Amino acid sequence: MHPHPMRKNTTAAELAKKLGVNIKTVYKYTALPRAEYEANAISRAKPWESLGMSRATWYRRGKPTTPKPPESVELLAEHLQTTTCTTSTPTRWPGNTP
Repeated sequence: MHPHPMRKNTTAAELAKKLGVNIKTVYKYTALPRAEYEANAISRAKPWESLGMSRATWYRRGKPTTPKPPESVELLAEHLQTTTCTTSTPTRWPGNTP
């Protein structure tokens, strides 16, 4: 989002003091029109929906642009790439007795 051209890096209180006006007057003249604000709002685009996650999860993960697999999936993939299975499948699993 771009800073408002009238305010630049000045707070509303500083601008009001400098111009000798009430702070509400500064807010009135420096506010973005609602239509322009909503057109640039992130919540309008809803990028979390295209990633298949909730809004809260999207913010928790730091506003990602690509989906991040869960850590457990990454660890499993790494384990499968580094190890090879040399044992056969057991005929009986623990706790599964005939």
